[in-house]
Amino acid sequence: MANIFKLPKALCKAANQFLAIADFLNPLASVAIRLWIANIFWKSGLTKISNWDSTIILFANEYKVPFLPAEAAACLATAVELSAPVLLVIGLAARVAAVPLLFMTAIIEFTYQSHHDHVIWAIFLGLILLQGPGRFSWDYFIRQKSCGEKEVVGNFSSFVAFMATLALSLFASYHVFGIMGR
Repeated sequence: MANIFKLPKALCKAANQFLAIADFLNPLASVAIRLWIANIFWKSGLTKISNWDSTIILFANEYKVPFLPAEAAACLATAVELSAPVLLVIGLAARVAAVPLLFMTAIIEFTYQSHHDHVIWAIFLGLILLQGPGRFSWDYFIRQKSCGEKEVVGNFSSFVAFMATLALSLFASYHVFGIMGR
């Protein structure tokens, strides 16, 4: 019986070249995403501590967080915005750092201001949460040294992550341009 799943050699070669490109780009994309998201939240945290009285007034009147007093919400938001970006930049406990930032993004989107940028933030934070910070991170270095793993991300998982990133980027672009075109 013939193997119906056998691919032509030219297609296999093209697929392997594509996977090699994905393996090369994936860690670079991970770093770019981490730096971009960290920059957004870091600047927001710096703005909050630059004038604390205004921050408290904003949380009391404008940024009303359900179930939290304004002072507590301001302290918590500022602490997260000044600590999580540092962890993202160095790639240490990056998945843990992405969780409160993702939660904050949802709070911003659903209680204060709906904006298409929040969808992009959520997608990128979701990628960090699901895929991790990538090869250029302390998390990767620690995992290699403690687990003795030489290659944590193989070709297939790299391909899946690359395709998921591409699909989510296209979705986000469609969503952004769809909103902006209205």
